[in-house]
Amino acid sequence: MFDRGDGDLWRQISETITDEISRGVLPPGQRLPASTALAARFGVHQHTVLKAVSHLQAEGVLRVERGRGTFVAERPIAFQIGARTWFEQNLLESNHAPARRVLSVVEMAAPHALAETLRIQPGDALCVVTLLGEADGVPIYLGRDHFPVERLPGIGDYFRSFGSEPTDRIVFSSLFRQFGVDDFRRRDVRVRARPPSTSEVHHLRMTMNVPILETIVTLVDRVDRPLAQGLAAYCSDRVELAMSL
Repeated sequence: MFDRGDGDLWRQISETITDEISRGVLPPGQRLPASTALAARFGVHQHTVLKAVSHLQAEGVLRVERGRGTFVAERPIAFQIGARTWFEQNLLESNHAPARRVLSVVEMAAPHALAETLRIQPGDALCVVTLLGEADGVPIYLGRDHFPVERLPGIGDYFRSFGSEPTDRIVFSSLFRQFGVDDFRRRDVRVRARPPSTSEVHHLRMTMNVPILETIVTLVDRVDRPLAQGLAAYCSDRVELAMSL
């Protein structure tokens, strides 16, 4: 129990938790006790504990998942963004288990900007697939990929065949081989930081004060024909993006 005469009780709690993390008492990924239990442990009000947790979250020491609790932050996963470096490769090389979950598959008419990027006509059919990417069961990115249906007929049914459970069988190299594409690459990548949307907060189990790293990528085949445009929103306290030039 801390000295109640000290006006910086939350700092003492922060230092204690940080020390326990550094000594391995609280390992990466460990879920902390509820704030009520921590308040009882330290003999303080619950709001004092919440202030300490908020401070450690801002410092990247803890991460808060909506509806699940507070966890010791793991070291961010380094994602190499190159012409031919992919989700599964990044995670496996970092000793993490990759998985994807299909959230939705819908068709829409291509708006002008996407039609221009994908070299199709405005109004042509697009298959839009929303995927949740996970590492060791922890969500790290929410993606929306746009595929030209005329070039990849049956692409929607391909994704629907996986159901809605996480799977390691959604691999884009295997996907494109199903449609006769034996080689593909990233042609261009744009990256920006922005606040998360309500949907991203929900699916990524994050909080509103953690920024999103968004990538916008165009995939092309060996003759530079566009195959997809993908937008991926990464939780910035779980992923570091590195460019391979």
